[in-house]
Amino acid sequence: MDSSEGALVWGVREAFRNYILSPVAGGSITPSAGATANSAGEFVFPWDGNLDNFDGSNGVLQFVGSVNFTGHHGVLDLNLTNPALSISNGTGSLYVDSAAGASSRAVSPLAGKTEIVKFAKASVTELKSGGFSIEASGAKLTDAGAQLLENYLESGADMDNASAVVANSQEPTAPEPGKPGKPDSNGDKDPSSTGKGESNKDDKKDEGKKAPTCVTRQVAAKAGSSTLSWGVKSSFRSYITGGIAKGSVSGGWGYGSGSFNSAGIGTVSFPGSMHFSGHDGILNLTISNVRVKSSGSSGTLVADVRSSDMEGNKSSYGSVSFATLNFSSVGANGGRASATLTAAGAKAFAGFYSAGASLDSLTVNISAGSKGGTEVVCYDEDGNLVDENGNALAQTGSNAGNLAGMAALLTMTGLAAVVIAGRRRTTVR
Repeated sequence: MDSSEGALVWGVREAFRNYILSPVAGGSITPSAGATANSAGEFVFPWDGNLDNFDGSNGVLQFVGSVNFTGHHGVLDLNLTNPALSISNGTGSLYVDSAAGASSRAVSPLAGKTEIVKFAKASVTELKSGGFSIEASGAKLTDAGAQLLENYLESGADMDNASAVVANSQEPTAPEPGKPGKPDSNGDKDPSSTGKGESNKDDKKDEGKKAPTCVTRQVAAKAGSSTLSWGVKSSFRSYITGGIAKGSVSGGWGYGSGSFNSAGIGTVSFPGSMHFSGHDGILNLTISNVRVKSSGSSGTLVADVRSSDMEGNKSSYGSVSFATLNFSSVGANGGRASATLTAAGAKAFAGFYSAGASLDSLTVNISAGSKGGTEVVCYDEDGNLVDENGNALAQTGSNAGNLAGMAALLTMTGLAAVVIAGRRRTTVR
């Protein structure tokens, strides 16, 4: 099944894609099994052609293909496979195959799948052309979705929204000979035709071009992206990877959520973790879910910490005020601060350093998001994109062209889009 018959266009989250391809993660993104990436970096998953589980208002639309995300020299390795869009009573969800793989769809269209995103609102609008549009907004990552993404994004994080357009491209069935609308074997005309000897073609000409169907779509607000540059402590990293500990350092910080005000006051939370292992695994330290709390010129770094000492005794300290911060500059766009280990942080560090030890300085960068709005999108009776006067916006004439045009416009509005060329219901075999 190719995407000209329908496709899901969904970017997961732009900030996450940027993170994977950044020097921090040094990773790659690879669509496969029919999925592709468009020029905006979003992913196009072909529709499986089955409308049996979708009635035009509620139900499930299934798509095929897979996208692999890798980073941090293979420590991060994620697959999102065969997404399904579920619409139910004004809300929606996006599902992907569970790690164990999908079960038989005969039991349920969502069997063997994990709900990765919830949509606060999913509205359906009928088009005069006979098709309909679905707009799913307020996309949030679920708890299961956060686990699937190995907590590089926190549960509740803003995700790309989704939108669906179904264009009814069914051609009318030609009448049988002798029936109204077509000459019979003796050449008699349809008795309902107007005038003597006039053709149906002339009738259509008289009807004129129908007015386009226009719908107002919400443009999703884009959340700002925040990054944390912090290596914990350079001398400790050197020790871990040196000839004595012969260990490894892995992990990194994901894009953060939260903000600072103009005075640099606020909290920004960063998913992800840094893991240190040495001495054949006896020494272990994991610092995760960092929160940078700023009161202006000073602040605190809070993190979840698990560690083991040189005897291999393991401890989990939960949330710890790990370091005190002294900002040399701070504002709404972030700041740079020196970091000093606290007494609680020294204990969680398994006693490798004493309270007051200098840690690596850190830098928080916060970029502003964009406000949402609306966009008017118009279609002619065949589902082609047109302006409000019915004039074509792009070359049409095939399902592939219509799909590309609709997806492109919806992408420009900041929404991921599901574009399905409507057709007769069929069962996938």
